[in-house]
Amino acid sequence: MPMPLKLWRERWARAERAAAALREALEALGIPRAAYGGIRSAVTHSGRVYVHVGLLREDAALAVAEALGVKPPDPPGGADTA
Repeated sequence: MPMPLKLWRERWARAERAAAALREALEALGIPRAAYGGIRSAVTHSGRVYVHVGLLREDAALAVAEALGVKPPDPPGGADTA
């Protein structure tokens, strides 16, 4: 049975708010939009609210980890392999 349109709109608004909050948090970390342009709202057919993050550039992912207090493991070999 399809979800009522009113309920879908309410859930979509929640997804939009969450996606906007995530974009704002990344901007506050100084991460350029080009590093995370894939963030978008999503609502499943059952009404679950999600934020699709897509791909994050390495520097963006490391900045988020650092902001959360997580130290990333050293790369294999102990040195930058890029």
